[in-house]
Amino acid sequence: MAGGWTILKSELFDRQMKQYRRNAEMLKKVDELLELFRHADDPRRVGDRKRGNLSGLYAATLSK
Repeated sequence: MAGGWTILKSELFDRQMKQYRRNAEMLKKVDELLELFRHADDPRRVGDRKRGNLSGLYAATLSK
């Protein structure tokens, strides 16, 4: 992974993925987003800055 970045999954992500496991379109979007993060020189440009107890982390959301 470029830049030594790590992709972390939240418990919410895991729960939502269980709901989407039969939704091929949503799974494709997740794969595309993960690929953007994996190949980004600076993943902060792909994600949104988190606040509060997640300060210092970045997240990306998928629209349905």
